[in-house]
Amino acid sequence: AESWAFVHFLRQSGAETRRVFDAYFQRELAGGGSKSVFEDLVWKELGLDLPQLEDLFVKYIEGLR
Repeated sequence: AESWAFVHFLRQSGAETRRVFDAYFQRELAGGGSKSVFEDLVWKELGLDLPQLEDLFVKYIEGLR
């Protein structure tokens, strides 16, 4: 359920997060996805570290209630 919620967050919370998801998914399809690739995309595209991204994710999920 948490994985679904995280993908939902990335796809629905805004154009920037959607762009990061799409870029990561394309790399995954090409065989180049990894945790470090995702972290790199988050840092470069969103300017966030993982704790900041997690905070946005939690706030988004709480806002769905």
